Amino acid sequence: MEDIKNIQTDTLIDMLAKFTADYSTMLKEGYMDDELTNCQLTIDSLQSEITARKNIEATISKYKFVSSVTK
Repeated sequence: MEDIKNIQTDTLIDMLAKFTADYSTMLKEGYMDDELTNCQLTIDSLQSEITARKNIEATISKYKFVSSVTK
């Protein structure tokens, strides 16, 4: 997979939805192999990156608000 840090957030969210649907299908069909594990690891990575970006955006927004109030 392309370096996750270089992918736009919208695309990461779409990928998360796809991998989550694939994972659910694999569970229903009884998969218990490396493919299921790899899918779960990808989901974890996508969630972590999306959360990190959300936290960064929240911090930036908070800083901008504080800066505008103190001017």
